[in-house]
Amino acid sequence: MNIKNILIGFLILILTGAFVGCDLDISNPNSPSEDNLNSYTALKLLAIGMQGRIASSVELFTVTTGLVSGEIGCYIAYMNYQSLRKFPDPVSMQPLDPQNTIVNAHWNEQFQIVKTANDLLKNVKSVSIAEGTESGIVALANLGKAIAFWRLLMSFEQIPIETADTETPVFVERSAAIDECLNLLADAKAKIAATPISAEFTKDFITTGLDLENAINAMQARLALMKGDYTTAVQAANAVTNESYCVYNEASGINPLHETFTKLEIHGAVSYWRDDAEAGDLRVDAYFGTEKTEQYGQDSVYQNLMYPNPDDPYKLYTINEMHLIKAEAYARGGGGDAIAEINIIRNAAGLPNYSGTDVLKQIYLQRSYELYITGNHYEDLRRFKNDGIDIVEKHRNEQLAHEYVIYPNGEADSNPNTPPWP
Repeated sequence: MNIKNILIGFLILILTGAFVGCDLDISNPNSPSEDNLNSYTALKLLAIGMQGRIASSVELFTVTTGLVSGEIGCYIAYMNYQSLRKFPDPVSMQPLDPQNTIVNAHWNEQFQIVKTANDLLKNVKSVSIAEGTESGIVALANLGKAIAFWRLLMSFEQIPIETADTETPVFVERSAAIDECLNLLADAKAKIAATPISAEFTKDFITTGLDLENAINAMQARLALMKGDYTTAVQAANAVTNESYCVYNEASGINPLHETFTKLEIHGAVSYWRDDAEAGDLRVDAYFGTEKTEQYGQDSVYQNLMYPNPDDPYKLYTINEMHLIKAEAYARGGGGDAIAEINIIRNAAGLPNYSGTDVLKQIYLQRSYELYITGNHYEDLRRFKNDGIDIVEKHRNEQLAHEYVIYPNGEADSNPNTPPWP
């Protein structure tokens, strides 16, 4: 895999502004290298840098999943964007060019997170630190890997999960990758439970906006839902009491979604999000402009109003998402009141209580709007496809461009274990 030498470039990124709201008092942050990671300062750099990469890589993750699933369209006639929609043939899913730079960059950014997490786990035992600091570092590294793997699973049919010390990692099926994520998160929770995190760890290693234990529970809820482990999904969702953010400021750089949606206006919302919305939904005017623009190909778009300011935070998950996870877990597995969870979301959006009988359809619709531009919609189009829901079939037939995106050419060229195109 093409991540062997990524750390050097990654540390440069850290030094040029990916600290995401955390002050580091370091006299010479250039010192860490792949041969010198067993120091307290190096661990701090790696941990803050991993969180910085999680924050800075939301654009490529969001653009890839948003274009392919039909959430956003292009204002500009640029083929690497266009081919992520249904171009050039709107009635069939065309294979992507493996040279697609957006897909390649999205892949590389997530494995940079994995690489840094692996380096944290590899070197944490070499440094003399408090046990509560070590447990926090391990939990944070495990969370980082789980987030990166989850983002990759939103786009790719299979992914490698054992990437350390090999140029040709083996790809695994989605179920195995989901299990690996859940194992990482369970291990993180066990580490913290056995040895609570220290004040030193919280001060030096956690960036502004990240609530580590809540983030672990939120990711566990997401992935357990994907697995079909509805009991764990509900337990983890119930344990989430606080949201986590990627915080942007002058030190860390601006929100990259502000760049793509507002400043540069590269992408807009595909028009059906406004045109087909339920009357009275407050999210519609908050998310979408009112002027429809016809674009190259079959798309027409409205201006995307989310992230209007450079320092707007990006939520890694929300409490409302946890309600929707519980709603779906109850609807599919029983054990609770799915409609009560749905109504929490509907009422917050200015809508009356749900009075229909197609509960899964209502969950899908509420997830579509509540989790707009979070990467979840691409997976929802796959997870709900066999439920006989008319709007899911319509969205899959009219908006979904690719069931999965193809593996980057750099990976396919260098790794013989890369699967065939999906």
